[in-house]
Amino acid sequence: AFTHAIERGADGVELDVQLTRDGEVVVFHDPDLVRLAGRQEKVEHLTWDELSRVPLHHDNRIPRLVDLLETVYRSLPVPAQ
Repeated sequence: AFTHAIERGADGVELDVQLTRDGEVVVFHDPDLVRLAGRQEKVEHLTWDELSRVPLHHDNRIPRLVDLLETVYRSLPVPAQ
């Protein structure tokens, strides 16, 4: 979605972040995987390694914030607040 927004000329994006069980910051809106992966687990109960292997709809994966920022930062300003 972020890449699509950049390609369409967006000048900003909104995102939600959560912590995994092992302390990684991931970009994901829902508290659990039900809607996008059909699984009952909560994001906060899984490690990054476990989450990184969960396929979402349309062959997407849950990104870590650091990975997303490396991609988006080149194209969009990221304000510090």
